[in-house]
Amino acid sequence: MDACYDSIVRWKKNFFLLPRGNSGKHFIVELTRLINLYNNDTLMKAISLKSVMIFLPLMLQKPSKNSKARDHAKYLSKRLDMWKAGNIQGLLDEANEIQKRLVSSRRANDFNLTKKFTNLILKGKLSQASRLINRDRGGLLKIDESVKSILLEKHPEGQPINRDALETNDTYVTQRVQEVIFEQIDGDMVEKAALRTEGSGGPTLIDSDCWKRILCSKNFKQQQADLCESIAELTKKLCVTSANPTDLRELLASRLIPLDKNPGVRPIGIGEILRRIIGKCVTWSIKEDIESSAGGLQTCAGHKAGIEAAIHAIHDTYKEDECEGLLLVDASNAFNSLNRKMTQVQRGKLLGILKWWNKLVDVGPRYGYFPNPNKCVLIVKSESMKDKANEIFGKLGIQITCRGQRHLGAIVGTQEYKEEYIREKVGEWKEDIKTLASIAKTEPQGAYSAMVFAIQHRWKFIQRTVPEISEFFEELEYEIHNTLLPALIGREISELEREIVALPVRLGGLGIPIPNKESKHEYEASRQITKSLKDVIISQKLLETCSKKSILDAKNLMKMLKGNRTKLAYNQLLEKLDSSTKRALEMAKEKGASSWLTTLPLDWLGYTLNRQEFRDSIALRYNWKIKDMPAYCGCGEENEIDHSLSCKKGGYVILRHNNIRDTTAKLLEEVCYDVQIEPRLIPINGESGEVYDTARGNIAENARLDVAARGVWSQYDRSFVDIRVTHPNCLSNSGKSLQEIYEKHEKEKKEFYESRVIHVERGNFTPLVFTTSGGMAPACQQFFKRVATMMADKRGLTYQQIISYVRTRLRFAMLRSTLIAVRGFRGRAKNKELPLYEVDFNIIPRMSGAI
Repeated sequence: MDACYDSIVRWKKNFFLLPRGNSGKHFIVELTRLINLYNNDTLMKAISLKSVMIFLPLMLQKPSKNSKARDHAKYLSKRLDMWKAGNIQGLLDEANEIQKRLVSSRRANDFNLTKKFTNLILKGKLSQASRLINRDRGGLLKIDESVKSILLEKHPEGQPINRDALETNDTYVTQRVQEVIFEQIDGDMVEKAALRTEGSGGPTLIDSDCWKRILCSKNFKQQQADLCESIAELTKKLCVTSANPTDLRELLASRLIPLDKNPGVRPIGIGEILRRIIGKCVTWSIKEDIESSAGGLQTCAGHKAGIEAAIHAIHDTYKEDECEGLLLVDASNAFNSLNRKMTQVQRGKLLGILKWWNKLVDVGPRYGYFPNPNKCVLIVKSESMKDKANEIFGKLGIQITCRGQRHLGAIVGTQEYKEEYIREKVGEWKEDIKTLASIAKTEPQGAYSAMVFAIQHRWKFIQRTVPEISEFFEELEYEIHNTLLPALIGREISELEREIVALPVRLGGLGIPIPNKESKHEYEASRQITKSLKDVIISQKLLETCSKKSILDAKNLMKMLKGNRTKLAYNQLLEKLDSSTKRALEMAKEKGASSWLTTLPLDWLGYTLNRQEFRDSIALRYNWKIKDMPAYCGCGEENEIDHSLSCKKGGYVILRHNNIRDTTAKLLEEVCYDVQIEPRLIPINGESGEVYDTARGNIAENARLDVAARGVWSQYDRSFVDIRVTHPNCLSNSGKSLQEIYEKHEKEKKEFYESRVIHVERGNFTPLVFTTSGGMAPACQQFFKRVATMMADKRGLTYQQIISYVRTRLRFAMLRSTLIAVRGFRGRAKNKELPLYEVDFNIIPRMSGAI
């Protein structure tokens, strides 16, 4: 077993996701059995968790580069049989042979940024993709002899225990943790922890995606639930019983990687995903105990905006007249000496700081904290104070400056130093925007997602922690406006259009705010939210904590003020817009209309658009002119957006309708039965005409509705729906508000079908009215809310997760059919040219002297 594990930790990453079906279920059953060997204190307990760490990579080794799910299921079944037969060596030999044949797909100097970025985005790996944007700054170092020696130096042998640092009070020594506090750890908590765990794997390289598939996929039903419960039992057992460290070695092992500290090397240990899931569950169950024990001074103990509060506290105290200096203390590498690197801060009179330093140097090592003067910085307020500090601290080796120093991601020091630092950071972000713009030229959808969900948050922290820096972001805004947005949209945009794009998506914008306008508000919000915690830090009372309610109230207040500010900006913007753009924003604000923008372009869900489709979608959203659109439609009319979405030539109107119809039927098949597309209605056969034979009612013998299903509103009743997709700007809807449009079309559908469905079919009828912009009428919204509720109950998921998926899927179905209508071929437009067979070439007038 040891030799097998030692071989596995040297492998390259080459795993497939657990396949659906019986092979996947049998895999989970065996994994559950292995974990229960530890939970039940069996004779195999000592090697049970090691077996888990070996089992996963042996079973999930991808057989070849282009292998499919069918191949994975076949090999998994075969490997499970070998595992149960005890043929571990045979499994290892097969896996080693696969590893030998793995070759790098591309040389390092052939790195294609756009292709790599797009591949990651399409898989939903946003963090990894966004890190490529600034891969020249930091990142993973290549391991050579020099890096390896630094890692060894930073990972010394474990230090002996200092008896003076141990608690000797009998109350603490004999106190036993009550098991009941961990009873809240169950399978649901394990599943939740798995969903919130991201990143690569530990020594076995089994990453979070693999574990999410195993622990969260509802395709495995009871097997998945049993495994989550087994992990919950393992977690509780580790919390309340003594464990042999040797039994946990593989579970607790980490993969050491070197990051570029620029300059220097930062060692990072990546633990196994299972260990991180267990750790999350434990932390959640005792979160309040951790916060109360750590107090308000330990800002990393779960306090909201704790780091921001610490920064504001340091800035405020540094500004005080009686403060002569600020000492930022760093320690020597703490592997095997301390759980992690720590940073201490002391401010005040210089002699007082010296006294505190001497005490820290004396007491710190007892607890594994070794202050390193060469890494410490003393910030003073003037040159004269610097001379005084040199006299006091000169022999200690502490760096002394009167300019400033970076601290906790922000800065402390003079205005000049602050401006220099902010300019440097803005320069880096400008380069990021340029890189992203180069990607956006060919992959605008992926670049947009990276910008909205990742890149633009890089400067939020600086904006929230450093005051009066709005002017420095003007250059960044210039780059966004003139480089990135044209690459995304496909053309230059005006100042007015930039204001539209800056609006939140829910108000019809693209959610790319103007950074120089946001900076001041971000800082003020951070100050208000962190005020109570900042006061606790300044008071330096060890076990005092701030009120969570005060923080929550401050956050809600800031959220309300931001909402009011945004609405005011929206209303002011409306006054500048023409009626066409106002109408477009009104349509874009509808529930679900913007879901195609608020989701990642996931390839496996079909949420991807090519560059032409993405830019056309933006143009449709704002009723902007579409680039390279044919001047004339196939019907002979002048071609524009409103006409192309209303013209029936080419069959695109019915295609749009059928696309929504089929999507609705697929959603109903998930939770209903007897789902039929275009079911034929029962003939009336001469029943009384008082109910059916009306001017608007449908009494046709072959009448059909779009979709029928049983079990929507009640278990046995049959529900009928009929779909209508209307373009809000077509002639028949001219001059009507969206509400009036919905009421009109719902009324028409009900008058035409409802009475017949109720009295003849003995069912119920719902008109599903959509707009081409993605909006839904009230009855339509209510219907899909019901479907989402049923799907959530069946899958055991939250309503929010399901309704988000339903709206997004419907929106993409509508968007794709709309884009086809805009670009689709409708035949040649009629023109005044005569067919060649009607041309009399000999009587065509000729100009005198023409050649």
